[in-house]
Amino acid sequence: MDWKELGKEVANFAPLLGQALGPGGAAVGAGIAAIFGTKNDPDAISAAIKNDPEAAIKLRKIESDERIRLQEIVLEQHKADLKDRQDARARDVAIKESGKANWRGDALAVIAISGLVTLILTLLFVEIQPGGAAMNVLLVLAGGLVAIVKDVYAFEFGSSRGSKDKDAVLASGFANAGNPIQSPEKKKTKPRGPMR
Repeated sequence: MDWKELGKEVANFAPLLGQALGPGGAAVGAGIAAIFGTKNDPDAISAAIKNDPEAAIKLRKIESDERIRLQEIVLEQHKADLKDRQDARARDVAIKESGKANWRGDALAVIAISGLVTLILTLLFVEIQPGGAAMNVLLVLAGGLVAIVKDVYAFEFGSSRGSKDKDAVLASGFANAGNPIQSPEKKKTKPRGPMR
């Protein structure tokens, strides 16, 4: 098990904490390990969570106590992902502007899409023992190729509108991070006349 897998497990109880475990890894894991009294290892933490009847309460408390820091970790990861995509797209633009073709990127996209189509055709038309090792290998490969093709389309055409909306919501949430719940400011109002 790695930190990202543990993050998915933790997200069932504390979504922000689980999300921060991917990029935060061992640093976030150390805090969880200390609370559960185990070593800072994804497998050990997972086992401790499964064996603790109060795991949900403990994880939610960590999330509540460290909300601002967790949001910062997640935001930094989103920034790094965005910069990575921007750098890759800038590279493509520079190649196009120089009058050359991006053969490497084009070849990788064609190979991924062709591989996925070939795998789908194999699963449809070749008799393979259900539940056998060959079927399991083909399904794992198909899952990997679907993810690669999805990434190719996301890179070439941008992310979906739903993803952009989600990013806007996250950004507004991060903009307000660190503002504890406060009582509304008292507004100066004009005195009212007698009620009629």
